[in-house]
Amino acid sequence: MSSNFIITGDLHYRLQNPKARLDDYLEALDAKISEVYDLARKHKAKAIIIPGDIFDSANTSIPGIWRLAKKLEAKPCPVITVPGNHDSASHNLETIPRTPYGLLRELGYIGCVHEGAWEVSGYGVDIIITGHGYDTETDNDITQYCLSNDVPRGFNIHITHGMLLEKPMMEGVKHTLISDLEKLPEEAKPNVLINGHYHFGLPITWVGKTLVINPGALGRLTAHVEEINREVKAALLTINGPEDYSAKFIPLESAQPGHVVLSREHIEEAKQRDERLDTFLKLLASEGEQKYLELEEIMSGIAKKENIPEEVVKEGLLRLGQAREIIAGRG
Repeated sequence: MSSNFIITGDLHYRLQNPKARLDDYLEALDAKISEVYDLARKHKAKAIIIPGDIFDSANTSIPGIWRLAKKLEAKPCPVITVPGNHDSASHNLETIPRTPYGLLRELGYIGCVHEGAWEVSGYGVDIIITGHGYDTETDNDITQYCLSNDVPRGFNIHITHGMLLEKPMMEGVKHTLISDLEKLPEEAKPNVLINGHYHFGLPITWVGKTLVINPGALGRLTAHVEEINREVKAALLTINGPEDYSAKFIPLESAQPGHVVLSREHIEEAKQRDERLDTFLKLLASEGEQKYLELEEIMSGIAKKENIPEEVVKEGLLRLGQAREIIAGRG
């Protein structure tokens, strides 16, 4: 017989509705968690694995913690995790005991494998689950994606929370390419690497003997075009033996299409506001540097003429004042 695991991406549990959501974010998230539980029951899963960002903030309020704790009470099997970048304070894993994540861990609602392995006897194979939470060295230190020397070898599942990608990210954003995993020592490579953090998810990929899985975030926070178009899903990992294991994605029926629950209106409004501000500053500049002493008069006249919103005028005055300080400093 096989050993099964259900895998989800980041939850980002929070009480406040994100700006991009048209529906009730938390109700939608709870429905998806319930469906994940149903999948775990259907496939008799040994555990549900969530690779970090259980919460959206290390400062989540008590009502939010309580609501997720009550939801976790109904879990059909253990929930195994590592801390994500939103679960700790300042990406410092030593703060975990003082966070909502740490509270759920101490109360037994979740099992954290950042500092210790979770072992389960499979059918013909001992399964050892380890992990590494997000910290300041994530994606600087590639060894976070492999097994440490003190981890017993068997069938190894390793859970991480980093920017693991198929293609290079824009300059300045820390990330690790999946192809870079080939550089890791062969004896340190896990059989299965489960990764979170990158919300859009990745195709199920083999890197040598390592099966890499990221189904994408369970919670959708933004109205990025790719987020609107992506399908929310979980993954089913099936282990038949040391050399026989596979995974597949399962779309979640409870997840509404992106265009139904996400709106880009606030993004377009911000873009228009920035364009108006840029136009306003150009008009001010055209008045000439000698007019700096008449800022309020100039702004009042232009704002009235161009129907510029008051908040844009205030922002323009602030930015122009900063520019004047810079120019004065060069004199």
